[in-house]
Order: sequence, then C-alpha cells, then structure tokens
Amino acid sequence: MLSPLQILLLALCAGSAHPDDGGLQKTARAVLDDVPPDPIAAVAESGPKWSGALNGGAGRQAGNERRQSVDLEARLTRRSSGDRYRGEAFWHHADRRNALGSRELSHRHFGGNLQYDYFFDRNDYALVRVGGEHNFKSSLDLRLSSGLGYGRQFVESEDLEISAEIGAGWFYEDYREQDPTDRLSGRLGYDSDWKPRERLALSHRGEVYPSLDDADDLHSRLFTEMRYDITARWFGLVQWRHEWDNIPATGRERSDQSLSLMLGYKL
Repeated sequence: MLSPLQILLLALCAGSAHPDDGGLQKTARAVLDDVPPDPIAAVAESGPKWSGALNGGAGRQAGNERRQSVDLEARLTRRSSGDRYRGEAFWHHADRRNALGSRELSHRHFGGNLQYDYFFDRNDYALVRVGGEHNFKSSLDLRLSSGLGYGRQFVESEDLEISAEIGAGWFYEDYREQDPTDRLSGRLGYDSDWKPRERLALSHRGEVYPSLDDADDLHSRLFTEMRYDITARWFGLVQWRHEWDNIPATGRERSDQSLSLMLGYKL
C-alpha cells in the first residue's frame, strides 16, 4: 500500500515534470520500489502450498531366527492463508519363520488420519478430524475416532512450529475375542517441530483421548522424531513411537513402544 507521503510525491512529480522529461518516470519508479509487498496479495499470488514426505525402512535377520520387517509412512500438508489440510498414513509389518520353516506374522500396524483446520485469524482455528488403525500385536482389529475441536498455532515460522488442540468426539474400538465398544471421548493434542541447525530437525507430537464416560478409560500416543537432511530432498529419520491403552485387550500390555530408523524423501 502507498503511504500518504508517497502519494504526495507522485502527485508533485506529475504536476511539475515536462511530458518529455524522463525524471517523472525515474522518480515514480523509485517511489514505487520502496512500497513493501502486500502480504495478502503475495499469498493469493503464490497460492496454497503443499508439502510432505515419504519415509521407509526395512530390516532382515538371518541365522537362528529369520525375521524381516518393513516400515512405510506418508504425510501431506496443504497450507493457505485461511485453512490447512493434514493427512498421514502408515504401514508397519514384520514376520518370521518358525521351526517348521513357515512364516508367522509377528507385527502388523497400519492406519491413517485426516484433519482440516479453518483459521479464524493468524493463530486460532477450528478443526475436524477422522482417523483409524489396526494393530495385530495389541489384538486390535479396528480403532476409529472422529471429532471437532479448537486449536491454537502459537508459532509458525521456517525454523519453529508449535500448536496445541482441544476437542471432543467419538471413539470406537474392536478387539479380537472381545465385544466392540464405542464412547464419547475428549482429545488433547500438541505438535512441535524445531530446526536447531540447518540440516537437523526435532519433532514431537502427542495425543490423549480420555473417555467422557469412564475416567479409567484412556488412550494416548506419543511420537518423537529426529531428522537429518542428507540432500535437499533426502533425509535420515529416527522415530520413537509410544502408545498407552489403560484398558488393553485381555492378556496384552498397556504400553506399546517401537524404535525405527528410516530413509525419507521430501515431496
């Protein structure tokens, strides 16, 4: 936007300069060059920004125990001046050969989630979210969740992003050899991504789903990641996942943890 002083200078130049004199053009160009870019116009011109990454890892063990594993993950984000789409999908698989030489499934965990954020202003937004997963080791055939909520983007810069969310919705669990259950649930979540160095990034995310019907029924998950950029597109990733189910399937542990080393590619 032009300031009143810049508008006055342009008017004086237009009234005093000769039509054939190039001084008007030079002065006007110098004045316009000092005009800062309009942030709203810049966002509209650049359009929504898409970003994301694909992560993958594999392992193989031979000898007394023959085991192989595969880890795949994908994340995608679309950010505009007024809203944001976020999506995630994952698939973790492992099997081994028993004493008879046949394969046995030892781990299978897959699922994903989608979230839409509508920003009221620079920091505050409303959200709607859906997700689902299957976990063989936890005897979980299907877990579904959906809900609405409010979020606050405390920081959003190139090197640091911090946000927190609160909401409520529906939570459904179906364990093998048990009757499925569904309930109303709250949700607390946070997300942080920090780049302390040019090639190094640290991320931490957490979610807690407390039941609104039973104070003892609680599910939570934590994700901690360390990424190191090998090139502009490729990066190495160390990831630690921790899930806690206060009322697990019969005969299963409440805590479930995994540590993965993966190679990733930025989209």
